[in-house]
Parts: sequence; C-alpha cells; structure tokens
Amino acid sequence: MQLGKLYVALNFLALSACGGGDGGTPIQAAAQIPVAESPLASAKYHDLQAAGLDVFASRHAEAETFISALPRGAMTYKGLAAFTTQAQAPDAVATIALGTTADVSSAFFSGIPGDDTTNPNSIATIEVAVDFAGKTASGTIANIQHEDGYLIDGSLAIKNGILTGNELAATFVGNVNEEGNQQLWAGDVKGIFVGSTAQGLYGDFLNATTPSGGLYGGFVMETE
Repeated sequence: MQLGKLYVALNFLALSACGGGDGGTPIQAAAQIPVAESPLASAKYHDLQAAGLDVFASRHAEAETFISALPRGAMTYKGLAAFTTQAQAPDAVATIALGTTADVSSAFFSGIPGDDTTNPNSIATIEVAVDFAGKTASGTIANIQHEDGYLIDGSLAIKNGILTGNELAATFVGNVNEEGNQQLWAGDVKGIFVGSTAQGLYGDFLNATTPSGGLYGGFVMETE
C-alpha cells in the first residue's frame, strides 16, 4: 500500500496524495517541496505510528536493490521516522544488509505488543530527495510527535547525503523544543535502498545525541 492511500487504513484521516519522483525531475525541484505539503504534516502520534507500519509492510519482504537496478535520475522518498532513548531500538540496516527485509521487526514502530514501554518515544515524518546521478541526497524530518500526545516543535535537516552503491550515508541536525526544553538533536543517517527498483528506503539513526543522552531509532520510506 503506498503512503498516499493511507486514508483507508487510518480511519479516513484527511491525507493528500503523496508524490514520488519519476526519475526525470531535477533534484532542485524535489528538494524544494515544502514540508507543509506532506500528507502527514499534522498527524498525531498514533496516526504516524500506523502510517509507519503501513510503509514497513509494503516493503517488508523485499531484498536490497541491486546496484545495477538503481534509478538514473532523481527520486523523492517519503515515510516515517521513529526515535527512542532506549537502546533496544531495532537495527534495520544490519538486517537488510543480509539481503532481505523479512526479518525486520514491526516493533520498529509499534513497540513490543502488550508492552507500551517499548513504543518509540517520538515519531515524525521524513522526506529525502535523492539524486542518483549525482549520488547526493538531502531531506527533512518534521512533525515530531511525542508518545504522550504533544508536538515537539522544530525540525531536523538531513544533510551531506552521499550514495555509495545502494546505501545512503548522511547526517541530521536540528534544534527542537520539547515542552519548553530547547534541545539540539544531531547524529548520522545510514540507509539502504530496497525493492527491485529502489521503491523503498530503510535505515537507522546512529551516533545520535541529545542533551539528555543517546538517541536511537530509524526510518522507513517509499516512493511511487
């Protein structure tokens, strides 16, 4: 199920269609898409959680993309990111690198069923514009919703994205305000393209820190 069709799964949440790249759109145009146009720009925690599980399911059984099958132009990926301060966050990239995503746990977004303490502390929308020809990428993480029901003001910029083979390496950084507590979130992004023609992009946040300690988590994205 594509991200733009989630209104069925999310109790008819008012979502607009999610646009993906067609391989010929200039990377400059893709990178300038306003965050506010995201179909989940104002969605709350549980709706984002359900959307993350939906994207996860749509790419769940696909292997990593062969380098020879990667797109030649520009693509825009959209999806969901999950953050937690707990070290039990799943390591998606390590599993995908084995050649299949079949072993990636849905607990990435849902937590362990019956144990609310394992839910991600926060979930957000994520969008990345990828220039396969130039082997670069950039993006934004926004609408960061805390599990207790409040918005974490601010956004995170994904910068310095470099493609090597079918993998993406980048950094993220941004100032956020969590209930009056101003924080700098920063770390590394590690991702891998999945699907026969890179329809999906899964990854982790690594070496991430906040003033209160380590930050763990990851993301799932797809393109039409």
